[in-house]
Amino acid sequence: MTGLWLRTLGARFDAVALRPFAWPAPDAGDWPALRTWCLAEPSLQLAVAHSLPSELKAARATALALQLDGSHALHARSGTAQRVVLRLRVKLQDIRLGHDVQADDIWDSGWVPDEPLAWAALERFRPRRPTFIVLNGLPLEAVQRSLAQMQRASVSYRKPVRVLVLGKLPDLEQAPSRIAD
Repeated sequence: MTGLWLRTLGARFDAVALRPFAWPAPDAGDWPALRTWCLAEPSLQLAVAHSLPSELKAARATALALQLDGSHALHARSGTAQRVVLRLRVKLQDIRLGHDVQADDIWDSGWVPDEPLAWAALERFRPRRPTFIVLNGLPLEAVQRSLAQMQRASVSYRKPVRVLVLGKLPDLEQAPSRIAD
């Protein structure tokens, strides 16, 4: 048990598979349906949603990602002490094994670049905390391969992963959710 806690505390953001979203987010408004979908069914290890690509949807997904990953909360803190308290809260969240995802939990979020190295890393991806991933305009074959591997690996995920595909969607074993605008 102690080894698992130490591994959990030492886990880092997978910067090979994912790139963090740029701060500040473009002012594109909220996407309530996407947020609701992300937070629904926290016991489901992997869920995939699909929407047609557009700059507005990419901007709205970015805005949600920065809310989920605590960027807004971090930037709202007025001093170093408050930022440290938030970071400690996140680490405590990480080590609470078996804890159900709560609406105010801090997630990891990132977008997958159009690079074979990132696709290969995504196929080996293991979440350290609830994770929101955006696949925007990637080649269909890369999306297919990555999602198929993530589906196989998801039985061992300890935290939920939500993947939003903006672009062409391959045939999948489980039909993805369609997110309303």
